[in-house]
Amino acid sequence: MKTAGLVALWVVSVGAALAGGVMAVRREPPESGPARLPSIVEKRGEEAEATSGLLAKLEELRQAIAAKDSEIDRLRRELEAVKSQMRPPLSPELEKELRDRIEWRERSKADEAWRQRWGSLRTKIIQRKSKALREEGLAELSALLQSTETQDLEMGLGMLDGLSEVKFDKEKFRPYVLAALSDERNSVRRLALDCARLVCPYEGRGEIVARMVQDADPEIRLWAAIELSNSSAPEQKRLAIPALRSALEEGDLSAKRDLLGRLYSLPEELDDVVVKLLGEKELEAPLTRLLHHGRGTLNAATVQRLSEMYEKGTSEETILSFLDPGRIDLGSREEVGLPGGEPRLAKDARPVVRDTYLRIVKESLRRGYRHQALEGLRELGDPSVIPYLDEIARSEDAEGIEKELAETIERLRQKESQQR
Repeated sequence: MKTAGLVALWVVSVGAALAGGVMAVRREPPESGPARLPSIVEKRGEEAEATSGLLAKLEELRQAIAAKDSEIDRLRRELEAVKSQMRPPLSPELEKELRDRIEWRERSKADEAWRQRWGSLRTKIIQRKSKALREEGLAELSALLQSTETQDLEMGLGMLDGLSEVKFDKEKFRPYVLAALSDERNSVRRLALDCARLVCPYEGRGEIVARMVQDADPEIRLWAAIELSNSSAPEQKRLAIPALRSALEEGDLSAKRDLLGRLYSLPEELDDVVVKLLGEKELEAPLTRLLHHGRGTLNAATVQRLSEMYEKGTSEETILSFLDPGRIDLGSREEVGLPGGEPRLAKDARPVVRDTYLRIVKESLRRGYRHQALEGLRELGDPSVIPYLDEIARSEDAEGIEKELAETIERLRQKESQQR
């Protein structure tokens, strides 16, 4: 029931009640006869007048409320009409997809504008036909390097680093690069670190990078550590160890693989970390490269870890990728050594490698791996394995490697004779 109807009903009820009151007054017996009549009439007239005023006021209120109800009904109809013309609301998934598309479109526009600006500036600097045009480009580069706008400064630093092979006076930009190294923005300091090698002399660059290895940003610390580790100065290599250790212990596999791929060498102080990483298939290639080319010694802890991995089921392919006799100085080539800086097997690691090769010769199902292990035994030159090889030669395990077994046994017997 609408509000106006309720008010009307209430008005009727009140009116009836007032009328009943008047009637009740009219039925009252006169208290003192004709003498009281004028007073009674006057009183009843006042009550009737008051009742009439209240009824009028109630009617006014009823009409006002009815008008409000009518306006509310009209607004409701308009609201429903507008809603009927609207699209249904998107699901959260579709709304996110739409928002992502809009953001991607805006980024694409910004990236395209950035690329065009970058390409135009680079073209000016690298061209050789117009000295004036080149000077104009270098002036623009200088302005970018002095800008306080993040995007401009990052573009300037990135451009300078990208022009490392182009000949021009880069040292004149040194003040801007040094200022950027102290910038509060991580991205700016990171780019400035790359540029330091271009604008600073070698003698002073080590000090700068050593300072950056203490940076608050872990990525900057790591990049500084990579440069220090690849330095030829032993004292700079030592400064890199804490940051490298942290990254190799705490980073994800992708970050570790990227880091290992950027290193020219791996400090032996990190051997304990290397041992833990040897079982990661994704890190096998960069670790193999570093162990073979980036250090002087392949130590006992490393080869012991490899032996344990083999016992637990790691394939011969993985083990021999690290213990490839063609890429490790196993100690029998002292007169010539191996090319390329391959590591020498540490003396206390020789028994572990020897036993691993023996197991591969006896247990492997792949002839190629058995040949490789026999080559390793020949290079080790340890006559103590002759009885074991003789036993294999007399067994069914010799099938497919008879010739290589005989050659290995003969070589080791000659070695034994020389030692006597």
